Amino acid sequence: MRIEHSAIIKQIQEERLGNVTFSRYDLATGVETIEQVDTLLKEALQFLLLCHQSEIETIYGSHEERHQIYLITLQFKDHSLCNLFINASPTNQKNYQKQIEIVGTQGLYQYNSADQRGFASNFILPGNYQPDYQETSLEKISLSNLIFQIKQSIKNNETITFGG
Repeated sequence: MRIEHSAIIKQIQEERLGNVTFSRYDLATGVETIEQVDTLLKEALQFLLLCHQSEIETIYGSHEERHQIYLITLQFKDHSLCNLFINASPTNQKNYQKQIEIVGTQGLYQYNSADQRGFASNFILPGNYQPDYQETSLEKISLSNLIFQIKQSIKNNETITFGG
């Protein structure tokens, strides 16, 4: 898990933010294959599921194919919301930018890789983003299914509802 993810999870586990009510995760980086996009999505989803600590109720995905841009909206069973934005266009081949915002009932946490005051930043980070992502076998099945559901939502332009 990347340092910025670990720092946020620690704040949540120490109950410094209260209950998470909203999150925003934006990543702009170049990729060469669709498998790399899937890995970026899995890393982000794994992190966001840990942040929200609730099961997904609905998911809606959209995709702009020419520029490889994905926007995914998640609603959790505790009514918290999440926006996940991945810009994997070729224009981002030289560097990457990542922004995370976690809103809780007792606080707000923001991370911006392009901000000189970001705790893990050297302003504009060179090269493409490299996920630090490992998954257990059960998690692999779960996250792979979630990626499949996102792609179905994009393909059919519909909201996917989980559970009963």
